[in-house]
Amino acid sequence: MVGGNPLHDRFGFRYWRDPGSFAEAYSTGSLGRFCGFLTCLVQASYTVSGPDYLSMAAGETENPRIVLPSAFKKVFGRLMAFFVLGSLAVGINAPYDSPELSDAFKNEKPGAAAILLISLISFLQVSSGSAVVLTWFVSIITASQLINFSVIAFTYTRFKKACDVQGLSRDTFAYKGRWQPFLAWYAFSGCITMVFLNGYAVFIHGNWKITSFFFSYTTVGVFPLLYFGWKILKRTKVIKPEEVDLHKDVEEIDEYTRNYVPGPPA
Repeated sequence: MVGGNPLHDRFGFRYWRDPGSFAEAYSTGSLGRFCGFLTCLVQASYTVSGPDYLSMAAGETENPRIVLPSAFKKVFGRLMAFFVLGSLAVGINAPYDSPELSDAFKNEKPGAAAILLISLISFLQVSSGSAVVLTWFVSIITASQLINFSVIAFTYTRFKKACDVQGLSRDTFAYKGRWQPFLAWYAFSGCITMVFLNGYAVFIHGNWKITSFFFSYTTVGVFPLLYFGWKILKRTKVIKPEEVDLHKDVEEIDEYTRNYVPGPPA
């Protein structure tokens, strides 16, 4: 940016001015730039998975009350660095109308896309037919992940409500999230919104494709069928906040923490 590159070119944020920081999509002017931003936001939703994988391993983690809070903080920091700063670096170094990018996607020239993120390079090796299948795969996985995170966020709001009703202070926890439950409701609203915007492009005049619609919104119909089907078949009920068992297995965890002895480094 400041001339330290091989060309000694101090380009700064040149490409943010010309051709601009937002590419137009499906329209022109402000609406086109908004659609371009929304398209990127939908694609970025595919990368939302990651932090939830740590919680899956919580039950098998050694000394979880000490290890997991630190692990969650590090994961979020690294995701911000890799995805946010990585996208910023690409936007600074390459204009959206770069001929190299156009060649990579239109003429199937993988070598022309060296300035793309490393995580996307492997996608450039597929044929046009495989690329279409990949797009369908990304759409259905994106919707599934967004629904997954919306359920996680909503579940946390119910957990927070149960803590409040039963008088359990979150200050006694090994880790306490800030600004709750407002951030949980924000995450829930954002994920639900993106679920329905996942395939918004098919509703634009001239873009309708039944396959794109199917792969973008199938999970929206499947999820309630699975949820209510489980409720009906297993005869389960929604537990009220005052009835939630917040102390199950806590004594065993407390005893494990008190008696924990660190093992030798691996």
